[in-house]
Amino acid sequence: MKTLEDIPIYREGPDDLASSQAFQDDPMHYHVRAYKEHGSIYRTWFRDRMWVTLAGLEANDFVWKNSTLWSYGTANAPFHEE
Repeated sequence: MKTLEDIPIYREGPDDLASSQAFQDDPMHYHVRAYKEHGSIYRTWFRDRMWVTLAGLEANDFVWKNSTLWSYGTANAPFHEE
C-alpha cells in the first residue's frame, strides 16, 4: 500500500506558487499534463495546500461509485469561492 509520501508530486514552474498559478491559468491542460507524467494518482499544490488528485476514466468511475469518499459541496468549494 502506498503512503501519502509515495504519491508523486506534479509541479509546473520554479516553485509551488508558480505551479498553482499554472493550474489556475489552464486547469484542464494542467491536469492532462500531470496525468501523462504521473498517471492516475498524483499530488499537486493549489491554494496554499497540497492536494491528492485521482485522474482518468478509472478514477472517475471509482470515485463516482463511492460517494462516501468525497463530498460534492466540499470538492467544489473553491469554485463557489470564485
